[in-house]
Amino acid sequence: MLPKFIWLVVISAAVAITPQTPDFAKRLSAPELQARMKAITDLEQAAAADPSVLADQLLQKALLTLLEAENARVAENLASFQATQHSQLGEGYAEYYAQVLGLANRIRSDDRLSSPALDSRLRRALVFGTYNPDSEFVGDLARDGDAIVPFVLELSRATDGPSKWNANALIGALFASQKAGALAAPLSASSAASLRAASRAALADPAPDVRRWAVRAVMRAEDKAAVPKLEQLAKSDPDADVGGHSVRSLAAEALRHLR
Repeated sequence: MLPKFIWLVVISAAVAITPQTPDFAKRLSAPELQARMKAITDLEQAAAADPSVLADQLLQKALLTLLEAENARVAENLASFQATQHSQLGEGYAEYYAQVLGLANRIRSDDRLSSPALDSRLRRALVFGTYNPDSEFVGDLARDGDAIVPFVLELSRATDGPSKWNANALIGALFASQKAGALAAPLSASSAASLRAASRAALADPAPDVRRWAVRAVMRAEDKAAVPKLEQLAKSDPDADVGGHSVRSLAAEALRHLR
């Protein structure tokens, strides 16, 4: 039997190493934004100290539900901004959203999902998230391969520009990772055909920024069926600014690559 003072040391160490975990699942669903911001910051710190925190199924569901809610909030704000030129999301929201997206993605990439039922729902929420099309996040998410194709195709049919940018960026990243043999689930023939068709259709989008991402996507997809449209874009697209990043210059580069 251990002496009393040793037991006290053991008990103190256990308390220091495993403090009582806050009820994050409840806190993440708080109606007040400031409360959710505090909860997500505390969760981020707790997960940094003890990654096993993210293995809790109730927490995973709460985090996924939060990401879906914030995705809807961002979409509503975009629609409102287009109408009023005024954002309804206050200072600090972007950083908070990035924390939510990052923790949700960590659950996916660390294989911490405790329920297969959450897997598909989480992938869709991440694909439909808010991120830069040229970010590392795109390449990381694309490595899931065929499992995210239905959501990428759904995203490509969105009406707003940022969603179309991200859809085409993901399409390009999927094909690049397929070529490198880095996909967790290789693209099926039907998935590859559907993705190429989606980016080919986006070459005719009225928005030049969407067409730019579509050109990059068909080039990375090595879609030779896109050559006629690329020839047209390289010759007469209205977006012909100098600097090498116009639709015309990108289409010319894609043609050189595909030929």
